[in-house]
Amino acid sequence: MTVPASPSVTDVPVPDVPMPDVVVYAADRPDTFLPTVVDLRRQLAGARVVVAVAPGADVSSYAGSDVELVTVNTPAEVLNRIRPAWALLVIGGPVLVPPAALDNARELLDGDARVATVSFWSNAAGPLSFPHWQTPASHHLGNALDETEVTRRLRAASPDLGVVPIPRAAGSAVLIGADALAIVGEFVPHDRVEITLADFSLRCQGHGLRNALDPTTFFSRPIDLADAATSDLNEAEQAWLRSTHPVAAAAALTAPAGDAPLSMAFGVSRAKVTGLRLAIDASTLGPTETGTQVQTLALIDALAQRPDVASVGVALGGPIPPYAERVLHQRKVRASWCTSDDFTPLGAVDVVHRPFQPDRPLDIAGWRQTAHRTVLTIQDLIYYEVGAYHDSPDNWERVRASVRQAVRDVDAVVAIARDVAVQIRDERLSIDPDRVFVVENGTDHLSGDETAHLPPVLSRNGVAAAPFVLVLGTNYGHKNRHLAMAAVDLLRAEGVGVELVMAGPTVPRGSTRIAESRVALRSSTAAHVLPDVTSQERNWLLRHAALVLYPTSAEGFGLVPYEAARFGTPTVHVSFGPLAEVAPDLPVSAAGWSPRHLADACRSLLLDPDLRAAQLAAVLRAADTYTWERTADLLVRTYRTALAEPQR
Repeated sequence: MTVPASPSVTDVPVPDVPMPDVVVYAADRPDTFLPTVVDLRRQLAGARVVVAVAPGADVSSYAGSDVELVTVNTPAEVLNRIRPAWALLVIGGPVLVPPAALDNARELLDGDARVATVSFWSNAAGPLSFPHWQTPASHHLGNALDETEVTRRLRAASPDLGVVPIPRAAGSAVLIGADALAIVGEFVPHDRVEITLADFSLRCQGHGLRNALDPTTFFSRPIDLADAATSDLNEAEQAWLRSTHPVAAAAALTAPAGDAPLSMAFGVSRAKVTGLRLAIDASTLGPTETGTQVQTLALIDALAQRPDVASVGVALGGPIPPYAERVLHQRKVRASWCTSDDFTPLGAVDVVHRPFQPDRPLDIAGWRQTAHRTVLTIQDLIYYEVGAYHDSPDNWERVRASVRQAVRDVDAVVAIARDVAVQIRDERLSIDPDRVFVVENGTDHLSGDETAHLPPVLSRNGVAAAPFVLVLGTNYGHKNRHLAMAAVDLLRAEGVGVELVMAGPTVPRGSTRIAESRVALRSSTAAHVLPDVTSQERNWLLRHAALVLYPTSAEGFGLVPYEAARFGTPTVHVSFGPLAEVAPDLPVSAAGWSPRHLADACRSLLLDPDLRAAQLAAVLRAADTYTWERTADLLVRTYRTALAEPQR
């Protein structure tokens, strides 16, 4: 049988984009390629499709159709007859073709004339078998997802992997550029398409051309159409390649190293389709719930809600505290006690993430026993920069060295505000700016409807019935609780009748104890100090305070104003750094940290209901933008981007 004359140009509509000539090498099993041919005619309308069969093959199923048939002895026989204007798509196995199958492959060919061949992911494609590395599968995802959905997920999720160089062409569908055909010449005759294309692609490499993977497209090869196990080179074919291309074939027939582009593309693509496997260091989840614990749990919760996250392993340093039970008992979450930096009880994961900064050396090499990539969050550099928070110069330097080491060794660093990223740069910490990702905290972990309990001590001393200003947080020096005491003293002296409640854990060093005592000695106002409060007591304080005073002068993000706003309570603070970055349009902020400036801002909000409402509205606008859902989305993008780059 010979190739019939091609239809005239008027018979075929001219496509808007260049179309390939397509050769389907069906050999002696043309019936199994019927679904492929139907798909090609639908997905690549306007392309010329030639079906090549072996002599004597039964082509009765094609009778009555306008399919172009040709009888050949080897794939090279038909491939050498066709010289396409743009590209040649060679189909060597019965595959199902996804919509817009060549859209990204077309960009790869047209974007770089050196790209000779473009291969694709498939459930049975030898070194391009997906999602089971180097392992052909009867169906790619247990019948859960078809080639259309897999391709959609590969294309919808970031990052864009661009050109992924591979040693040789592989799989049942390979696109070959017309320029490569002109440079390399004819195909060498072989019995099977796989060896024909492998040999051609290695000859392309010898001319300085590139073989590429399109990591956004999946061709499904159902097992009921052909034996998936025959989809790559057999031993004899591999031996022939090694003798013909002694150097190039050695790399082409060896599994790529972990830092090879193909390995990284596989990891990212698998995460896009089947979901990320994560391990979160939650060793700070102890008996006390402060800002770090709130942030860590909100992050775990938001990640577990995402369909593109397959699992969230949580490394604990002890038993699950009561405040963490709801989050850690979700279906996707698996919490386990882990010693030090050994996360092996959580199993193999894509990314291990410590969502808070180190206070000791981290065993990053140990993390890599479990995870492909490592991520560290720097919430702030306060502990790094303030010597007063350490008991000796040596211990301070040990902490600083731990931060420098961790930032240097992990694969990506997350900064919870642009201001923190600037501080990382200012401190000259050793990390490429491209590996620093700004992922702001969420602010919606509290709704304002949570259960609240009155702290018993306030009931006993009668403060519960009086208007009070609340200061929430530890007594670290940068929290400036002594300034809040002095500001409330000024308010009371000027006839504004408010009490002062200060709630938060005390710290062993670097506190404002002495400064607070100085104010107390000169003041007629007694501050009601609650060394620690439960979550429910914190909710009561935020709901019933007349105002929250937040005189902090150093923060990584600063959650307090947004937590208070959820309960209908406005906050006064100085607008600096991350507080100015996240909520830049506040009607009222203190002009500075002097007690006078703080008192003036407090009076404005305490005495003007309209201004109070405007302050709340401005904070809630910012809070509605910075959600934990947004945080999780940015983090997932960060994780996949880290997977797409080499390890540090």
